Amino acid sequence: MRKSEIIIFGIIILSFAIGIYYYPQMPEQLASHWNAQGNVDGYMSKFWGLFLIPIISVGMLLLFILIPGIDPLKSNIQQFRKYYDGFVVLITIFLFYLYLLTIFWNTGYTFNMITFLSPALAILFYYSGILIENAKRNWFIGIRTPWTLSSDKVWDKTHKIGGKLFKIAGVITLLAIFFQKLAIFIIVVPVIIFSIYTVVYSYFEYLVAPVSRLEIMLGQTFGGATTSVIQGLIILVLSLFIGLNITSITGFLIAFVFMLLIGLSFTAFGIAIASRMEDMHGFQLIMNFVIFPIFGLSGALFPINSLPPWVKSLAMLDPLTYGVEGIRYGLLGTSQINPFFSFVVLTGFTVFMVVLGAYLFRKINA
Repeated sequence: MRKSEIIIFGIIILSFAIGIYYYPQMPEQLASHWNAQGNVDGYMSKFWGLFLIPIISVGMLLLFILIPGIDPLKSNIQQFRKYYDGFVVLITIFLFYLYLLTIFWNTGYTFNMITFLSPALAILFYYSGILIENAKRNWFIGIRTPWTLSSDKVWDKTHKIGGKLFKIAGVITLLAIFFQKLAIFIIVVPVIIFSIYTVVYSYFEYLVAPVSRLEIMLGQTFGGATTSVIQGLIILVLSLFIGLNITSITGFLIAFVFMLLIGLSFTAFGIAIASRMEDMHGFQLIMNFVIFPIFGLSGALFPINSLPPWVKSLAMLDPLTYGVEGIRYGLLGTSQINPFFSFVVLTGFTVFMVVLGAYLFRKINA
């Protein structure tokens, strides 16, 4: 057993011991969630309040032990294994620290949770930067975009700049200690901005790297999907100011998944069409001719249940319909098609279009 695993195992045992010790002393409902101001806004039962984090730590330990053994590029992980092991220990300590703060709060101590979490998050972000800087290409750890995974050169350049940015994010996070009212923005916004920047940076580095035709197609597909998702998120944020109420974080994540699937499938759809055209001047005309009917039938502008039966039948053949209904379910909690069925249909369409697009793109001038 590695030294890092022994340390983590010890922390987990200590967590369970603390939970067992405090169990008789705790109320039936424990504070478990704090809002951006550091005030309690969520509770859970005593059992889960005391043992959820230790159980999560066990799952994470098993996952972290498994990853270096199953990664196809496991030899690369060994090159930065000491940084990986350090990160695993650090994130376990972070969870243990959060666990202690939760227990202290529920035993009668009062403090601003965000203020106490800020320095821990700063350390975690800063060390993440160290890990990112030293990470070698693999499938589980680091900035894993289609473009970094396709080229060692793109991976190395992206991770060098990504590591520096995450270190900066760690330093910025310390400011949350002094500006408590803006703490959540100080912590979250730099990480989001730097994450988006590294994704975009890797894409442009990929464009100038010598790669195969298949890799170019996949890069274009994921790049187009990334652009469409970012555009969708911008519209989503703007809609919050004109009356949209997101039902839950889970709903937002569901909507995000459907947005990503729509972006992937229709970007690959466009590449498939372009691959069969000899004259690219008419590509935009043909895409408009195809896309507008697909959008019009999708239910984005009006409920599909209000359509005449024959039009509704056409709408059910439209793959975008299932994406729209999935997003509607995520954001509003209602859908005219079972959301799981929508997910299965849209996922199947996405896989089909990516495979077809890759095949046709490889056949160009072959």
